[in-house]
Formats: sequence, C-alpha cells, structure tokens
Amino acid sequence: MKILHAITSLRKSAGTTTFVKGAANTLAESGHDMTIAILKIDDHFLGERPSGKVKVVTFDDILSGSESFDIVHLHGLWEMPLIKMARWAAKRRIRIVWSPHGAMSPWAMRHKWWKKRIFWHLFQKRALRLADLFHVTSAKESDWIRALGFAQPVVDAPLGTTIPPPRDSNQAVIDHKPSVLFVGRIYVVKGLANLLRAWALLPEALRARWRLRIVGPDQAGYRKELELLAAALKVDGNVEFPGEKFGTELECEYDDAGFLVLPSFTENFGAVVVDALAHSKPCIASIYTPWQRLQTEGCGWWVDNTPRALAEALQAMMEMAPEEREKMGENGRWFAARVYAWDAIAAALISAYAKIACNSREIIV
Repeated sequence: MKILHAITSLRKSAGTTTFVKGAANTLAESGHDMTIAILKIDDHFLGERPSGKVKVVTFDDILSGSESFDIVHLHGLWEMPLIKMARWAAKRRIRIVWSPHGAMSPWAMRHKWWKKRIFWHLFQKRALRLADLFHVTSAKESDWIRALGFAQPVVDAPLGTTIPPPRDSNQAVIDHKPSVLFVGRIYVVKGLANLLRAWALLPEALRARWRLRIVGPDQAGYRKELELLAAALKVDGNVEFPGEKFGTELECEYDDAGFLVLPSFTENFGAVVVDALAHSKPCIASIYTPWQRLQTEGCGWWVDNTPRALAEALQAMMEMAPEEREKMGENGRWFAARVYAWDAIAAALISAYAKIACNSREIIV
C-alpha cells in the first residue's frame, strides 16, 4: 500500500511526532511504500530520524507533483497546509485519514476559542468532513469527535514505544537525588502550576531527598511563570527545568527517575506514560488523561490533579520502599510490551486503511 503521512513539522516534541515516525518506520519495514510530507525538509533532523526506508518530502513537492497515494493520513488541526492537503487528496479521490491528536478535546476547543472560531467555521470543520476515517489514540478521543457532530468511522490505535533492554542491575547508582519526572511541553494545559503547588505541600525533609525535573520545551513563555511560582512557593531549590531532551539524554532522564507524573488538564493519550512504563518506571497520571489502567495493571495511580490530591499521591510514591516501586515499574514494562508495541499498532492502521481504500471516494471538492 502506498501511504502519505502529512505533518507540518517533525521538530515538535510531542506525541504527534512520536506517532508519525513510529508508525511510518514500522509500516515501511513491513513492506509498505511510506512517505512523510513536512513543510521544510530539514525539520526531521531533530531527535530520532525516520527510517531510511521512509521518504521525506515537502508539502510543496506533493501539491505541485503528480504522485498519487492509496491513503493520505493527516496529523493535527488548525494549520492551513493540512487543509490544502486534504483538498488536494479529495480532488484526486484519495482516501483521507485524519488524526486530531487531542485538538478536538473540550479543553482544547475552548482554549483561545476566540482565535479558533473563524478558522473552524471557514476552513477546519469543512475540511474534517472530507475525512473518510478518523484515527484516535483513546476511546475518549472518539467521544470528542462524535460530540462535534462527525459520524465517520474511527480507528483506535495508540501511540507505541520501543522497549529498551533492561538496565544492568550492577550499574553504578546515580550520584544525585532521584527525580520525580515530568516530560512534555511546558504549557498551561499540562497542569504544572498545580504540580508545583503540590510539591510545596510535601514535607520539607521529603522534598530534600528528591528533585522535581520538568523536562521539555517552553511554550509561549510559560516556563518563566512557573519559575516565578516556584520561587514564590520557596521550592525553587529542588525544582529543575533542564530544557528539551532527545535520544540518549532523554533515556537517561527516564532511567534516573523514581517515577513519572503527568498532571494534565487534558490528554488524548500521553505518550510519555508509555515511554516511562517501557523504562520500568511507575506513573502518576491525572484523571483527565486516559490512564485509568495504571491502577488496574498495578503500575501507577490515576488521581485528581488538584494540588492536594497530587501531593498525597507524590508523597505516597516517594515514601514507598524502593523495591515496591521497582515491582510497579516491572508491571508497567510488561504492560507496555504487551499493548504498545509498534507492530500491533501498525497492523491496526493497515487493517483500517484497507477497509476504506477498497471503496471509491464519493466526495469531490
């Protein structure tokens, strides 16, 4: 099958990028003809690169060329180049799959709605109606799509992960405090202000034995607000903002962590949870993320993201005996290997692609 994935940039530190690279690489390895279209050709050189079997081209290469595809899979909302790609595919009767990647959540739709509403009514809503299939990463995301009035079929294929080899048990112990780790965009939706307030509620002696590491790219200057809040709460001494990490540096963040915390106000998935579980780390995730299975699989907790609820969960995990945390982490590793391997996710995508590709396209624009 000949498949095009379209995403404006692969430089983003986000689950969207993780999904596009992981799915494209795995599908290419299984014999499919894979192309990724981005705005600028140098955008795919930050972090892990796509496989050599995956062609990387620009949107202009596709829109001005004559090449055709069985499937065009679009990633993200609110970007005019994606609208143009959807129109291009529809005119050529190419089947369209659209991944909102959380952008249709109630929180995301309300956030800065005054900026989005004109674009939604003039462009985005109409373009989404061209989709033959929506791809979601959780059942909750499917509900969001239905609530906005879209009736197209939906395929649920979560973000995957690569399970790293177990860490050598004889490896030297790290020479610094263990960390409570957050990985992701530093932005208001991630609930980081509440995380800092929760950190301030912990006993001072307990905080002194740990570090809070907030790893990720700053968005809209929000990191400065958090730094000021940490200083006001008098916890800035052991709250660290090391910036964005990739590759081996990010692997080390997971390895050195005691556990991961994801206090978001909304998540369609939360790929960092899978990555932490793959590294044998338990996780605390907010009830506004689709991670209730952390509790049922015995690898973490699903809690409210109020400062008090987060503080109680953090304290319980930090005071837990190391061997108990390790047991939770091993449960998580087996869970990730069983459910989130890229081969299974790619198989679900191909099955869904095949179902829509066998029918002729009706919509022409």
